[in-house]
Amino acid sequence: MLQPLGDLPATLDGLEAVGSVERDELSRALAPIVERAQRERRRIRLVYVLGPSIELGAVAAAWDDARIALRMAGGLFDGCAIVSDHAWVREATKLVAQDLPCPVRVFGMHELASAIAWLASLPARHAAAPSAGPAS
Repeated sequence: MLQPLGDLPATLDGLEAVGSVERDELSRALAPIVERAQRERRRIRLVYVLGPSIELGAVAAAWDDARIALRMAGGLFDGCAIVSDHAWVREATKLVAQDLPCPVRVFGMHELASAIAWLASLPARHAAAPSAGPAS
């Protein structure tokens, strides 16, 4: 399941994967984030935490969904920080990041504060266009 990540600066959005994640769940979780960013005319800076309780098969099934969702809403993203200690998540993210339309960095679980600081420090880009479509 994906749940909102709390205690973030107002300019950041966050999701945490816990247990099992269904194939379309990331797209569904990103939709309200995209809609809110469009309403607020701001860009998205996403912290995505995949902690120790995440199931291997769950994340593997969600990778295609993640790439599709980020590509669809890619024009709205300033950056994405993936936070995980799973070596396979870290390696897969490095490979997938090459195909995404925004900067993506991988951080260990003990580097969550660094991930947040990196996203907050990204250069400002233009406001999100109100006509951009939500991720689905």
